[in-house]
Amino acid sequence: MKKRTSILLFLALMTLVFAGCQKKADLLKEPIKDEQFNVGTYVTISIYDKGKENALQDAFKLITELQALIEVNEEGISNIDEVNANSGLKPTKVDPRIFSLVKSAKEEAEATNGAFDPAIGAITHLWHIGFPDAKKPDEKDIQSRLGLVDYRDIELNDEAKTIYLTKKGINLDLGGIAKGFIAEQAIEQLKKQGVTTAILDLGGHVFTIGENPKSESGEWKIDIKNPTEKASTGEKDAESVGTYTGKNSVFITTSKYERYLLVGDTLYSHLMDPKTGWPYENDLVAATVVGDNAVKEDALSNALYDMGLKDGLDYANKNDLMAIFLTKDKTAYVSNAIKEHYEHNSKSSYKVEK
Repeated sequence: MKKRTSILLFLALMTLVFAGCQKKADLLKEPIKDEQFNVGTYVTISIYDKGKENALQDAFKLITELQALIEVNEEGISNIDEVNANSGLKPTKVDPRIFSLVKSAKEEAEATNGAFDPAIGAITHLWHIGFPDAKKPDEKDIQSRLGLVDYRDIELNDEAKTIYLTKKGINLDLGGIAKGFIAEQAIEQLKKQGVTTAILDLGGHVFTIGENPKSESGEWKIDIKNPTEKASTGEKDAESVGTYTGKNSVFITTSKYERYLLVGDTLYSHLMDPKTGWPYENDLVAATVVGDNAVKEDALSNALYDMGLKDGLDYANKNDLMAIFLTKDKTAYVSNAIKEHYEHNSKSSYKVEK
């Protein structure tokens, strides 16, 4: 498990804010709730249905199980470790759930023309940001690995449920989509166990089941936080930039402050450009995507950040995506699809461009 000190968490980037109305008659006033460290962050699950204590703990067990199949940076051998070890040698049969995850990852890479690339592992492992041995690598080491980053080198066999990386040294890193996938699986299990109303917070990636039990309209209110080092450490007084109000169920933000390496006065984000092998350098500090598909929105938040403001906003508008972009010059930009749901905080240090 990743140590608390090895990663600056992004817990406060998005905070749920409930409208203060009467509770739904058949739900708990205060949820059954637990918090555990998993998937490299603090995971909080809150369930408003009565008598679902077992479902709560079962959800955490599932999260731990899935993390063990996906994780490539911990001790032990995961499904993805096996796939990486067999790169350029032979296909690897994996758990059907992991096959589905990698298939979704490749599809999102194709849809975004590589802005999201799950085959970035050769580069992310070289930097190893978020771990005690993180370092700024030499340019020659980066250049030697760039040819090993290409989602098109991932071959999938649907019938056999095998994954084959066609070049020796290619590595998968599913960090840009794993939380969405794990949340999706946990939500599916909770629903099967009769849970109708719940909130899952995976380190600031927020997922909901049902409607807001403290709002007559059932709408959720999501507070978008200023993505600074203060926000990344989970401090509750991080500045609110604005608020989303609506009934969508997935709220995911990608930010340069989720994990980073500080060398002198220079901050190196964990978000890597597959074309250069260096952290992305653009005008963004964060990109938020709102929707209802946990896996897709997780990948898209990374892809939109990678695209930068102009291309990311154009892509969001062209594809009718609900997105919010925060820039280095303290400006919030919102896509056309989310404008009616977004209220800017006039007291924020950010101005808004709609």
